[in-house]
Amino acid sequence: MNQTTLRSRARLDRSTAADVIRRLVARRLVSQVKDPGDARRRVVRLTSAGRALYAEATERAVEVNERMLEGLDTTERKQLVDSLKSLLEHHRGLLDYQD
Repeated sequence: MNQTTLRSRARLDRSTAADVIRRLVARRLVSQVKDPGDARRRVVRLTSAGRALYAEATERAVEVNERMLEGLDTTERKQLVDSLKSLLEHHRGLLDYQD
């Protein structure tokens, strides 16, 4: 995806996003090329190493979520998730991001 969209989805400011992307390129987790449709933009793509790390991190995140929620029943889990979504939606403007 283009760097601007990535920055927005990650909820990062411009300079932080550029620094993070530079470090990910250095670690060979992403590649960065000019957007063929708009030469002013940069497209960031996961490398195979980046995809592997993403898969591992996702698996760990699911495990952590399950451990955090293991004391809640299904209704309590849904209430918690709904409350967190509501909180995020309420503060959408403060987070400076777009869908």
